[in-house]
Amino acid sequence: MTKHKVIMAFDTFIGIDYSGASHTDAPLPGLRVYQASLDHPAIEILPPASSRRYWSRRQVAEWLAEIIRSKTALIGIDHGLCAPLEYFTQNQLALDWTIFLNTFTHIWNTDTAAISVEQVRKRLRSEESSPRFHAKWRRLCEVRSKAKSIFHFDVPGSVAKSTHAGLPWIKYLLTECSDHLHVWPFHGWEIPKSKSVLTEAYPSLYRKSLAPPEHFTGDQRDAWAIAEWLRRSYLNKSLYKLFQPQMPEDELRLASLEGWILGL
Repeated sequence: MTKHKVIMAFDTFIGIDYSGASHTDAPLPGLRVYQASLDHPAIEILPPASSRRYWSRRQVAEWLAEIIRSKTALIGIDHGLCAPLEYFTQNQLALDWTIFLNTFTHIWNTDTAAISVEQVRKRLRSEESSPRFHAKWRRLCEVRSKAKSIFHFDVPGSVAKSTHAGLPWIKYLLTECSDHLHVWPFHGWEIPKSKSVLTEAYPSLYRKSLAPPEHFTGDQRDAWAIAEWLRRSYLNKSLYKLFQPQMPEDELRLASLEGWILGL
């Protein structure tokens, strides 16, 4: 990879442990949000005071849009942001992330009120023209991290539902905040100074160097670990190198399409 000077000036760090359960307006106990600043460790952010006890996916997306427009945030979210190369080739899809996002979210319209991932799965089983996907197809970053495929549903530790429920809201953020948001690495490996950055995160990578409070639930622990790891990595300047991983050119090209997990 060609070395660039990475200029970053983040003022807030957000970790999201996502959930693909139920529908987009349902309050979800498994959807947790933590936020840190340069001089303050990560704390849990709760839904608006007039809201229910837990976030819905729509509420999180709308809150993130406000943050992105008003701050320079580094956001880590624990679901996939793209599909494996096989998905592109088997479905004759152009090797372009924006085209993928538009076509994928048209099929998986899980940002629509009362539409769940399971409902879309059921619909696709009855449609002969539905896109091909397989649980054994994995992105390079999933192979390296030993994570499950975004198409590996119905197993412990799966991010399949979260990915299929979350990608429509990534598109929403790009629509609402196009001038303020850089989705890494799809918009480039080099980080612009004036934009917020959203990246795929993998909490188990970060917890090794952290000590989450013992009273946290698993979902709280993961969201906290993302936000706190992002904050500390920025403060100790290790983040600069992590945004430009040292890989062979062919792997970098593949990761530019499939996505990459920050810190891997």
